[in-house]
Amino acid sequence: MLALTASRTSSPYNLESRGVLVATRLDINLTLAATWHEWKEPLVTGAPRRPPAGLVEGFVASLHDNDLRARLPDLPWRPGVLLVRAVVRDQITAPCFVSLDGGRTTEDPEVRSYLDWMAAQQPALPLPAPSAAVDFTHDEWTPAVPDQPGITLVLQRVSLAGQGRQLALRGSFNLPVAPHQLIAPAAMDRTLVDASLMARLSITLVFVSHGSDEPAVLPLHLSASDFSPPGPDGRLHAHGIFRAELFAHDQTPRMLGRYSVYAFANEHMAGPYPLTLVGEELVPLVPPR
Repeated sequence: MLALTASRTSSPYNLESRGVLVATRLDINLTLAATWHEWKEPLVTGAPRRPPAGLVEGFVASLHDNDLRARLPDLPWRPGVLLVRAVVRDQITAPCFVSLDGGRTTEDPEVRSYLDWMAAQQPALPLPAPSAAVDFTHDEWTPAVPDQPGITLVLQRVSLAGQGRQLALRGSFNLPVAPHQLIAPAAMDRTLVDASLMARLSITLVFVSHGSDEPAVLPLHLSASDFSPPGPDGRLHAHGIFRAELFAHDQTPRMLGRYSVYAFANEHMAGPYPLTLVGEELVPLVPPR
């Protein structure tokens, strides 16, 4: 894949050193992330020098290439559509859609028919279990469900990262539902939404470090039972709210520092949301009374 960056010399877009690749496979709503390059310990070259006084600000454009398959090997590389973005801290590119196909071989009708038959023999993907430390109750920090399809989050902006600490997230969603996400798939064919219909949706959080750490990826698997009938795109949409305790999940980073947090689901994205994790030693001491 190729990326073109353009920025002022006073605020460069450091894709090579700080960039993160994020890709979502749309058919199964799977999001993965990795640094633009494999991280290596930087050379120690002494304190950075200040630019000369009176230096004229310029503009620089650069072309970058990368191997998406090498950076995200766990993404299923089968025919389908990927949605790819590049992130540098709190800046993110517009989405780029990448179609994967089987090449010239699959243009043969006999081959296409056989592959379709084989796909029909495969077992359906299992629904993931609901995520731990998530509930669906409303409180004063819960954001309203978005009127248009998408995600809205309220994330605790600063937290201690020590043992026993908490990192609170509140969220709401209005998201399309794929047939494999339904617990009662037969209801998809009905004109009215069945009151007993349930779905299991996934919203994936990506924590992008402002340092050189690898991004942390945390999928939240949420249950939904409130739906609107199929719209012009033919898809049901589920909407609801949730609360999550993020430190209950091993994937949540504990490294001290600043992060930009993004949320991805299907073709939708929310963020960046700022997050700073600090150490106990920064808490002021309270003198005895």
